[in-house]
Amino acid sequence: MIMNKPTEQALITLDKYFKDNPDHDAMLHRARLRAIIRAYGERWLNDVGNYKVHSVERLMMAPINSMDNGKDSGFIAGGKIDAIIEENLGGNNLIVLDHKFLSSAFTPEKAQHLTIDGQPSQYAYLCWANGIKVTHVLWDVIVKSLHRKNKNETWEAFEERVYVIYSEDKDRFGRYKVPVIKDNVAEYLDELYHWSKEIGLEAKGNIHLKSRGHCWEFNSACSYLGLCTGYSDENDGTWERKGTDHAELPLDKDVDPFKIITNSRIKSYQTCRQKHHYNYNLGLKKIKPDYSEPLAVGTAGHAALEDYWKVIKG
Repeated sequence: MIMNKPTEQALITLDKYFKDNPDHDAMLHRARLRAIIRAYGERWLNDVGNYKVHSVERLMMAPINSMDNGKDSGFIAGGKIDAIIEENLGGNNLIVLDHKFLSSAFTPEKAQHLTIDGQPSQYAYLCWANGIKVTHVLWDVIVKSLHRKNKNETWEAFEERVYVIYSEDKDRFGRYKVPVIKDNVAEYLDELYHWSKEIGLEAKGNIHLKSRGHCWEFNSACSYLGLCTGYSDENDGTWERKGTDHAELPLDKDVDPFKIITNSRIKSYQTCRQKHHYNYNLGLKKIKPDYSEPLAVGTAGHAALEDYWKVIKG
């Protein structure tokens, strides 16, 4: 195979990540992701020169105001954008690049969902508010590996087997460009203003409704299930309050994390207000977090792709 410098750096980053973050499945995840990144680099080898990279993992914030009268909601939209890139071909479009690790193949239905998802509108608004006139969002889709190592197979042989599978099946990778439509962004900002106001009002009350149908999803329990059921207690030594730390974003100490509204926070609030209260209002986290395979794989994969695009940026 032909390996370029971005791919080489991404593999180095993966190895460092799993060295610094060992877990009982680290070897499995490392082998799978190394195979995927190698095939990813090969799949998009000829596309590297098509983009000029403006920024990677850029934190952005912008005020949330009413679309009707400009009234300030008291909250700030925030987000960390995987990359902002410019096409060297086809009109020099300025694009938000977002990596998506999926558990199954990309389908037309998933494409439709991503088209109406609030994330591209939030990212577009953040960019526009900061003087960056993006025109599209590019979903950089990767299907996660569920392959298992055979009993007598070495980790190196397993990695090579997964690499061959991904190299031969191009449908495991995809890049889908979605245009940013002003009317969609305006509609989203109107909703964002009202959701922000509702979050503020709900936080002032003592009632945080539980969405009991979401206590167990994706084959794992909600991390706050013990608190909701009484099997755990905030003062039992397993929990800590993060204080000025935001649940997702690295913020300056003078920024109130409660005031920052991300796309993930809106989705959390819509899913379960009690979970949102624990996570975003109280900043409550387990001292020893529960192991999550999707989180481990996604975090490691994003770290590798971050450095992949940093090398392209130069």
